[in-house]
Amino acid sequence: MTGKHYNRATRIFRIVYEALHRLRFLSFAKSLNQEDSDLLKITSQMLSDKAADTPNAAEVLKDNSFNLVHQKYEEFCTSHSTPMFSFWSSFLEMMQVVLNFIRATRTGDFRLHLASIRSMLPWMFAYDRTNYMRYCTVYWLQMMSLPETHPLIYHKLCEGEFVVQRSKANTFGQVACDMAIEQTFNRDTKSAGGIVGFSLNPGAVERWTLSSPERAATVAVCRDLAGMHDTTTWQHKDQSRLQQDEQDVIKVMETFNGFLNPFSHECEDLVHLTAGHVPEGDVSVDILGCKGQGARGISHICKRKAADRASGFFCTYENAENQNLQRCQESG
Repeated sequence: MTGKHYNRATRIFRIVYEALHRLRFLSFAKSLNQEDSDLLKITSQMLSDKAADTPNAAEVLKDNSFNLVHQKYEEFCTSHSTPMFSFWSSFLEMMQVVLNFIRATRTGDFRLHLASIRSMLPWMFAYDRTNYMRYCTVYWLQMMSLPETHPLIYHKLCEGEFVVQRSKANTFGQVACDMAIEQTFNRDTKSAGGIVGFSLNPGAVERWTLSSPERAATVAVCRDLAGMHDTTTWQHKDQSRLQQDEQDVIKVMETFNGFLNPFSHECEDLVHLTAGHVPEGDVSVDILGCKGQGARGISHICKRKAADRASGFFCTYENAENQNLQRCQESG
């Protein structure tokens, strides 16, 4: 996936995430007895009445009736251990980690950022994403040691100084430092053709590189003089976008129901939604046990690196527990 497709891909996953959550919650609602069903209706009505008022909606979340419904929902999710239910619940869990990571960046929450990185590591190990796992493990260990090694820097990072706030109007729009550089300095230093035509002339390339800050400053001043300011558009808040998202969520739910609702009681085995194939026993066990296998692998790696800092950064990591899953991925 290229960078220009990031926003589009994020929206697609958010829509699928919302649709699957609704399907799972509908299965939960069908499993309730009459008393619990009435409690759910009351709680839903309370949230619906105060949905437009964020402070009052937050108060509803602290209500005892809501907490009771939430507790029963959590018990429902953990008590259903069928392969199909567990597999798609793991997808929701992974998506929640991704959304937490995005939220941490946009709000400048460094502690949530580190917690999200730590939650990603088992999945990276289980699905054999070696480079992500290698770099993120070292990154997480170094950041977690900052309170002892560099307490002042850690304090600044916790204040949100690991991201950039480009717009004062959008408090939920902070971006990572490398993205901010791409959107500002690198964009302003671009010239027609770049170094094409004089790339073999060292002196010309050096002058072009050294003049980059001056070009960026000149472009920024010219834009200010021309009144060309970046405008902030919150497309996700537009009424048309909200309606389109709701329609897309409903379509995804209908598609799942047209094939097979993964949270229905009718499906006991792990089944391919479109082809109807059932994986072999060992493959199914590996797929459903990914998180546990990844957690054990990451725990071992972190302990080894903490005990032996001289261990090679590019040492080989073998995920021997998940060979069946790797063969399944290779075969498509």
